[in-house]
Amino acid sequence: MREAGFVDLSMTSFSESWQGGSAAIGLHSANTVQVRAELVAKGLAAEAEVETFLNLLDDPELAVSSYPLFSTSGRRPN
Repeated sequence: MREAGFVDLSMTSFSESWQGGSAAIGLHSANTVQVRAELVAKGLAAEAEVETFLNLLDDPELAVSSYPLFSTSGRRPN
């Protein structure tokens, strides 16, 4: 934004804790399912590890961070 001429820049971030089995944690589950084949194909995770992780996401004893949300604001000088 600075390169575009904005001034008085500021940034805030937001993150929260998601409990296993909650609706919100479904995002982690969906993303894992989406990249599962690639993780296994590249040797980054074994199929059993991915399955264990997906099962763990349903455990109400688990708490994980949400994806961080960053917001940047600024103004154009007059």
